[in-house]
Amino acid sequence: MKQIKKHMSLLNTMFALLFMTFLVIGTQACNRGSGEKEATSREDVKEEVEEAVEASKEYVSEEKQELVNDYQERMDQVKKEIDAMKEKMELSSESLNQEYQQKINSLESQYTDLQGKVDEFKDTSEEAWEEVKEGVDDAFSELEDAVNDVKGELNE
Repeated sequence: MKQIKKHMSLLNTMFALLFMTFLVIGTQACNRGSGEKEATSREDVKEEVEEAVEASKEYVSEEKQELVNDYQERMDQVKKEIDAMKEKMELSSESLNQEYQQKINSLESQYTDLQGKVDEFKDTSEEAWEEVKEGVDDAFSELEDAVNDVKGELNE
């Protein structure tokens, strides 16, 4: 979660810098004289804006890839925890084994659903990834909470 907040902070900083760039470029364009210099400055402004937009797209793409990598690491960790709980459950009594099997089946179902959301996030365009990210983050929180709850019960 800390990494996600860090990424969001970096993204906000990037957009603020982009805005400031537009502001400075626009101010410079307005302060220049008329005639040929003005025509040249408009082209310069257009080129600089295009470069800034491209840099912003690249930054968002990099941020998205970092989140995908983070999500996959978290998925791997959750899978390891579920597998460890399965092993521990097999060592428990028959009555506890049945109870925990249902809970672990539920965790595995949530895991599969989350993997689908992560895959959807990977395929989402850079323009729409922020909306999908919220759903993925919520699903991660729910699954990680459920895993911790079942782990706590198994340790009692």
